[in-house]
Amino acid sequence: MEKKLHLGKAFKEMRNRVGVTSTDLKGIMSRESLVKFEGDKNTLGLEKLNAALEFMGFTLTDLYYFAGIYHVVPVYGRTFQKLRRQRGYHRNFFINLGVSSIRLECFEEGKIMFPYHILDAMLLSIKIPEGDYSFALINEEDYFIKTVDKLDMAVRKRDFGYIHSVEEFAHQYAINEEEQIVDVDESEKNPADYSENDLDYYINQHLTREYADFRVLEITAQASYRGLTDSEMTELGDFLMGIDLWLEYSLGILALNSWQLPYLIVYDILHEIVIDKFYINKLIYRRRILQTAGRAAMSLAVQGDFIHARKLLEMVKPFNFTIDTHTQGMYRFAQAFVAFKEGILEGQREMIEVIKAFEIFGEIPSRDFAQHYYDTHVSL
Repeated sequence: MEKKLHLGKAFKEMRNRVGVTSTDLKGIMSRESLVKFEGDKNTLGLEKLNAALEFMGFTLTDLYYFAGIYHVVPVYGRTFQKLRRQRGYHRNFFINLGVSSIRLECFEEGKIMFPYHILDAMLLSIKIPEGDYSFALINEEDYFIKTVDKLDMAVRKRDFGYIHSVEEFAHQYAINEEEQIVDVDESEKNPADYSENDLDYYINQHLTREYADFRVLEITAQASYRGLTDSEMTELGDFLMGIDLWLEYSLGILALNSWQLPYLIVYDILHEIVIDKFYINKLIYRRRILQTAGRAAMSLAVQGDFIHARKLLEMVKPFNFTIDTHTQGMYRFAQAFVAFKEGILEGQREMIEVIKAFEIFGEIPSRDFAQHYYDTHVSL
C-alpha cells in the first residue's frame, strides 16, 4: 500500500515552530486553504507551497523531512550541536549562511538534514576541521558502518525493498558531478572571517568525506541487483584504490562489490591487507576479507578463470579460522563452487552439504543466498 503523505500536518508543525499565523500568510493563501491543507483535506500548488515555506525560513526538502518522506540520520545534528556548544557559538551565528536559528534547531533535534555543502560551510565558520567532525560522528555512531551491515544482510535475504531504500536515500547526497577539492589557505586569513563570496566559492567547490561515502553507498546498493556501468566501476575503483587504511566500512564496501570488481583490483587490495597482521586478529575484518575473496572467486569461476579464483581463495586461507558460521560456510561454498566449475563433481556435493549446514545452524539468510546461487549456476 502506498504511504500517505501528510504534508499538511508537517507544514503545521513547522509553522507553529516559527510562530507564523494564518494572517501572516494571507498574501500567499487564504485561511480556508491553509486549514484544509493542514488537515490533509486539500493540496497546495507548488508555487504557493514554496512561497509559504520560504516566508517561514524553510525549504521544500525540509518539509519532506518533517513529513517522514526523507529519512533523517539524527547523529549528524546531535554531533554538530555538541561541537557548537563546546565552542560557545549560538544558533543565530549562521544566519549569514542562510541558516536561521529555528532551522538549525530542527537539524540538531533530528527533524531535518542539511545538504553537506551547507554543513561544510557551517563547520568552517566555527573553525571545526572536517576530520574532527567525522571523528566525533564515528565515535558516537557510524551510519555508514551500520548501513553496510544491513545491506550485507539484505543481499543475502534478497531484500530489494531495503536495498532500494538505501540507494534512494544515498542518492540525495550523491549528486553526479565532477570531484573538485579546494584547499583553503588558512595562512591568509581566519576561516571565520571569510566573506560571503568566499563561502559561496567554498560551498560550490568542496567535496566532503561524507559526500564520497554516500555516492559509494549508492553505487554499492545498485551493484546488489544489477551490473555497474563503466563509469560507476571507475568511480568505485578510484574510491577503493585511494584508501590508505582499510577499516570496517571500506572493507564492507569492498566485500559487497567484489563480485563485479576486476581481478587485479581485488588481488592488489587483498595482497596489501593480508600481509598486515593487524587484520587477522579482528573478527569483522576477517569476515569481510573472506567474503571479498569468496565472492570474487565465484564470479571468476563463472567466467572460467579458475587460476585467479584459486589464487584469491588461497591468499586468504589463513583468515579462515573464524567462528562466524556464515563466513566459514561461504568460504567453503566458494571453494566447492570453483571445484565444480572446474569439473570436479565432488564440488556439487560439497555445496549441497554447506546449504544443509546453514539450515542446521539456523543461518537461513545464508542458506537462501547459497541456494539461490546454486540454483542459478549449478542446477540447470
